[in-house]
Amino acid sequence: DYNLESHIMPMKEYFVSELEYSPTEFRSILLKHPRLVTHSMYKIKHLVGVLHYELGLDARQAKRVLFQAPQTLNIDTETNLKCTVEFLRSTFDLDEVELRKVLAGMPTLMICSVEKNLLPKIEYLRQEFSKKYDCDNVKSSNNGISGFEHLKEAVITQPTLLGYSLEKRIKPRLAKISAAQVDLKKITVGITMKEDKFDQWLAKRKAKVDLYGPEIAARLSSRRVKKESTISVARSSPSTISLSDDASEVPEKENEEIQRETERRKGRIVHWKR
Repeated sequence: DYNLESHIMPMKEYFVSELEYSPTEFRSILLKHPRLVTHSMYKIKHLVGVLHYELGLDARQAKRVLFQAPQTLNIDTETNLKCTVEFLRSTFDLDEVELRKVLAGMPTLMICSVEKNLLPKIEYLRQEFSKKYDCDNVKSSNNGISGFEHLKEAVITQPTLLGYSLEKRIKPRLAKISAAQVDLKKITVGITMKEDKFDQWLAKRKAKVDLYGPEIAARLSSRRVKKESTISVARSSPSTISLSDDASEVPEKENEEIQRETERRKGRIVHWKR
């Protein structure tokens, strides 16, 4: 019985009053998933309970799941949803905080098939990251961090990585990044871009690699990300965090190293300054 007064209006009231969606957001959910009205209030409340009390999502994260992936109402919470969540947890060795970040960052992962969708992507990414980071020289320069740990960091940083097509998006983008000798973890940035923007972005990254070398270019990129993160935090709470005038500068020793590497690549002989 999909009566407006006895079924649909109480459902709308629950979403707006208890889950705190706006009427416009509830309308968007209905447009994304019209079958919502075929579900009972019991099933909807049961899913919300699973998200809150079994997966540990807070109110904001649970709202994001229902808004981005209302199709989660279609799957069985015991045999499908929980199995997929457990697969992600065990595969990447995620703690509770990391797991919640991944699920809230890409809610549709919970409705993906493990065998047909997630597993092939993860196996491919694990293989490529292992080839890049698990050789002795690269591992030592990365403080012993393995390819698996780099992949885990990438997935936590950008959970949407696992939502893109393996053949049409992940493989072509990763192949181009690898050919340009750019740090593979930058797939978290490049995967989201349109093709023309991605090509422009990759050309700039490759120019830095050609100038400084892969290792120094990767360190400079990492330093820039940390700097932007620090500035963002400082702007959000200026009364509690202050930055020194030279906080964003490259340390003198590292700057000299970069200069020497640049000059070496230009074919010049550079001596230490005494």
